[in-house]
Amino acid sequence: MRSFFADLFLDAGLAPGETEGAADIAFGLLVGLRTNAFFDDDRTRSHAGELFRCELMRLAGRPAATTTQGPTPDSIRPRPVSKRMRR
Repeated sequence: MRSFFADLFLDAGLAPGETEGAADIAFGLLVGLRTNAFFDDDRTRSHAGELFRCELMRLAGRPAATTTQGPTPDSIRPRPVSKRMRR
């Protein structure tokens, strides 16, 4: 998966030395957001996917336009810990 992201960033115009770091960040975001959506009652997989796409575009040096009218990473505020997380 990281090599896919590295190739994606290389195709987007990032310098070869920057692609590996960006790929690691993208992979970490993907895993973290998906995990968070699984455990947090206030987050959904579609919301995680939207945040991931937005940040992937930023990492690639592209405008971070969202594909839906959902929240952007800048508009999200931390929420209290859900009941599932307290167990």
